Amino acid sequence: MARYYNIFYYYILIFRGIHTPHNIINTIKEHKMKNIFILFQVCIFSGIIALASALLNNNIMNKLGNVDPEKVQKLFYGVAFISGLTAPLAIIFVFYIFFILTAKLQVIMSEHLRKEIFSIATIAYLPILFGTLINFILSLTFGFTDFGYITAYGIFEPENKILVHLTQELNPFKIIAIAIACYLYVSTYNKSKKTFWILFITWYFINLLLVALLG
Repeated sequence: MARYYNIFYYYILIFRGIHTPHNIINTIKEHKMKNIFILFQVCIFSGIIALASALLNNNIMNKLGNVDPEKVQKLFYGVAFISGLTAPLAIIFVFYIFFILTAKLQVIMSEHLRKEIFSIATIAYLPILFGTLINFILSLTFGFTDFGYITAYGIFEPENKILVHLTQELNPFKIIAIAIACYLYVSTYNKSKKTFWILFITWYFINLLLVALLG
């Protein structure tokens, strides 16, 4: 059916999932989700938001100094769009690898394991995309900043480089995304609430550790 190709349908499922979670779980289990089409829409929307931010953020061009804006505008806007376009791929890929490894460790037997995990990873990214849109709207309203409005950095504004990266990870939309990914995984494969919390804490611990080490 056409709705399984529409990204907005999955936003509705996430919203309704608070009261009727079986709908989104059945969509994954019955392999109804058209993963590639949804991923394509996610990337396009992300690219458009990134491009719009670049077009409307005059601060970036001012930082170029003596460089003639006309010479670099097209290149800069192209890079902004491509960066936005590919950003979801990295996060979805990391979600995918994390839950594939978890499934292997738990010896989950499913003929369509990879497709199901791909669906979980793609759906889990949707709150992050929504957060990106919210941040764009806030930037239009209050002005563009280097780190946006939806992370803990905007509250604490630390000067230490590691703390800067760590506070950027404290993003409510990213936390929701991780929670949704863990919830979909344990619900799809009938795991316990304990497994949910183990996965959630493990993910965030590894994520923050890598940020601290590589930041």
